[in-house]
Amino acid sequence: MRRFLCTVAVLALAIPASLAEAKSKEPVNLVSGDATVEFPLYGETVHDTFDVTGSGLTFAASGFYRQHVLAEGLDIDLTGQVDCLNVVGNSAYMSGTLTASNRPDIPVGTPFYTSMTDTSSDGSGDLVGATYLNPGFTCVVSIPPEIVITSGNVMIQHCDWISGSGKCKTEDEGADTP
Repeated sequence: MRRFLCTVAVLALAIPASLAEAKSKEPVNLVSGDATVEFPLYGETVHDTFDVTGSGLTFAASGFYRQHVLAEGLDIDLTGQVDCLNVVGNSAYMSGTLTASNRPDIPVGTPFYTSMTDTSSDGSGDLVGATYLNPGFTCVVSIPPEIVITSGNVMIQHCDWISGSGKCKTEDEGADTP
């Protein structure tokens, strides 16, 4: 009887560990970048920075998005918490809520939406989309980005899971990916 109870106790301890390992191997999308777009004709520069981790099975996400716009007489700085990420191939669509704004006409709590596409490993040809405020929709809507970045890089990674050290892992490689 004691041997039976010890075996049951060991199995009971092993089950939560197995479930934790299975949960940690849920597919994940990593979207990050530092992208600048310059519009010389208008004297405008738009700089987007983002770092978002999202579920590969749902639209749940966490991370941040920041946009800084400089133009003649205009300086807009917005930061938002991303809570929705939709990755389709090499394009990402994200939405969330602003957590910081230097403009009284764009208050904290305003919903936002934006998109981006990763076309190359060095950033050449990468695209960003417009940032919509109070869009009335979330990342589930796929409005393709159309603006080629002037400098920077958009990176979209599809991982089978994230290792304990935060590295993207895939079943094929079984190792870290860049």
